[in-house]
Amino acid sequence: MAEPGVRVAPAELSVRRRLESALGRAATDTEAAMVSVLWSEHCSYGHSKLALRQFASRGPRVRVGPGENAGVVDIGQGYLLAAKIESHNHPSAVEPVEGAATGLGGIMRDVLATGARPIAFLDALFFGPPGVAADERLAQGVVEGVAHYANAVGVPTVGGEVTVDPAYAQSPLVNAMCVGLLPESHLLPSAARTAGELVVLLGSTTGRDGIAGASFASRDTSQDLGDRPQVQVGDPFRGKLLIEAVQVLVERGLLSGLGDLGAAGITSAAAEMAQRGHRGMTLDLAQVPLREMAMGPAEILLSESQERMLLVIRPQDLPQVLAVAQHFSLAAAAIGQVTARQQFTALLGAQTVADLPVEVLAEGAQLFDLSSLAKPPVVAGRTQPATLAEWARGRLGGWALADRRQVFERYDDRVGLRTTRLPGTGAAWVKVPEALSTLALSVDSRPWLSATRARQAGRELVLEGVRNLAAAGARAIALTDCLNFGDPDQPEVAWSFLETVGGLAEAAAAMAIPVIGGNVSFYNGEGARPILPTPVLGTVGLRADGIPDRVAVDNGRLWLALVGSRAAVGDPWALPDPDYALETEMAEAVIELLTLPFSVAVEDVGDGGLWQAVMEQALRWNLGGHFHTADDQGDGLEAWCAEGGSRYLLVTTDPEQAGDWATGRGVPFCLLGQLAGDQMTCADSRAALWRAPLSQLKDAAQRRFWR
Repeated sequence: MAEPGVRVAPAELSVRRRLESALGRAATDTEAAMVSVLWSEHCSYGHSKLALRQFASRGPRVRVGPGENAGVVDIGQGYLLAAKIESHNHPSAVEPVEGAATGLGGIMRDVLATGARPIAFLDALFFGPPGVAADERLAQGVVEGVAHYANAVGVPTVGGEVTVDPAYAQSPLVNAMCVGLLPESHLLPSAARTAGELVVLLGSTTGRDGIAGASFASRDTSQDLGDRPQVQVGDPFRGKLLIEAVQVLVERGLLSGLGDLGAAGITSAAAEMAQRGHRGMTLDLAQVPLREMAMGPAEILLSESQERMLLVIRPQDLPQVLAVAQHFSLAAAAIGQVTARQQFTALLGAQTVADLPVEVLAEGAQLFDLSSLAKPPVVAGRTQPATLAEWARGRLGGWALADRRQVFERYDDRVGLRTTRLPGTGAAWVKVPEALSTLALSVDSRPWLSATRARQAGRELVLEGVRNLAAAGARAIALTDCLNFGDPDQPEVAWSFLETVGGLAEAAAAMAIPVIGGNVSFYNGEGARPILPTPVLGTVGLRADGIPDRVAVDNGRLWLALVGSRAAVGDPWALPDPDYALETEMAEAVIELLTLPFSVAVEDVGDGGLWQAVMEQALRWNLGGHFHTADDQGDGLEAWCAEGGSRYLLVTTDPEQAGDWATGRGVPFCLLGQLAGDQMTCADSRAALWRAPLSQLKDAAQRRFWR
């Protein structure tokens, strides 16, 4: 049921006519331009806001939830963690290097806007398959952009994932997550709360780059090819100066509020800060430091020039703020004032170019109830293999085992000296000695599962995040999501989106993990060929005490064992219904397991089932082996390919002690076999199902994402 005043279908009136109806007068061109951007899907969340209200966002650790720049949680000892994930898909499809780079810059400033120092990036990248020059150019450009910005700004990229599928041909997805650290006393609101305080623009000068970027991201990239905005250009060196300047301002107590200038530039930042503080703003655009001549008022207000922040300060602190800016060679100017009257007024000298109620500007967009439109898709599912040998051939011929080092070795993962677990070995570990703790961070997605079973995929993503962190010896404390879909006005896309959100919300609430923020990106794909539904979930956790950083092992004395069980369903391709209590119990058991001297590593059994998990360990240790499952794991494909359930793969130096621990803990346990030799064999309780030399796995791992 739509809420009162919520429209179910797209409006017939133009944005300008709707604005003029709300104002009761004719709108200026500048006002119409501002509203057309702020009411676009990218800024207003008109198609998703109602659904996102399902997320439980409160908890004992939560200090800031959705609706501000980044979510913030308490990690102890008087310290907080800020975290958020966002997309930069549309710009990356046009100009992959700068699109990806500015995606990192934008999410970094979201975290910076809380008062935090950014300490880590993660990314989730989705590309079309190699072999097509255009897709290879996009993939290479995106990775180059991520590496250039993160490495230069001095924030480590500590984890992520890379997915290759034809669904992303010419429509790459670039999802970037950033986390930051701050003392609780430094937490800042992204709001303007006190009338009479000054509004200061800090950072780079303002140009014409990125104007209409938010509107461009609110339609698919096949439209209006001649009217794409100039893609923003990131400057990581100036971004680094901005980080340091903000840290000084925060430490000196010179800021009352802080906002990031991203989509819709000054307009969005100022309107949102005023709206959150129940105040207004008057801005003089003649005071904005410009780098281009003859910019009009709408251009100044809507420019998406990078590396800029909006500050709210006490008038008496302006000289100190300007001195800090000068020290870091950043442009800065007082461009306006917070007002008690809840009106957004923009002046150009003596001329008033816009005068709008803040509520109309920030909250005047229509909301759409997608439930009346949603329709389940007719999914042409993949033909499922009849044997494990057939399954293995498909996985070896695809990108499941391709070594992601060709991507993440471009990144600096150790700058800042906090990273204690390097990419490629599971959830990242980032030390926070200030809070006497270590963070565990991961990002996960399941596009094909989302395409065929959207609600189950939403549930499974939350549980996979919990398992990933448990396998790293950590407990999840917060989630941040990036929901990538096609055109929401298509019934099948609307259905997939609503089902995904429903599954995510159910599992997050059941596991008592708050969703502290995120991003929705619609209109991905080209016309009738949308991307796969691609929800991406970032999970933040704290590593438990007693988990060793490294374990010394003899590669010749390692065994693999399956810990936990999957509900018997008789169908290898069906997901069991989640058992949330069991998931919590198993996560705690695995954390305990990792403290014991016979445990070398643990990996959750997820995408690709047990077969994928065993193959990854064989590649990691450069050893083959004969591995067989027990009767209670099912036979054939169910034993080796089934997904779901609370299951983990243990690498151990002493299978007898591991089995005794499992018996004493009441945990299902199946010894699979020893890592040894250069041949791989997978068997069930009856017979060998698949054999191959270890060299076949190595060949699959050496497949390149681009030439």
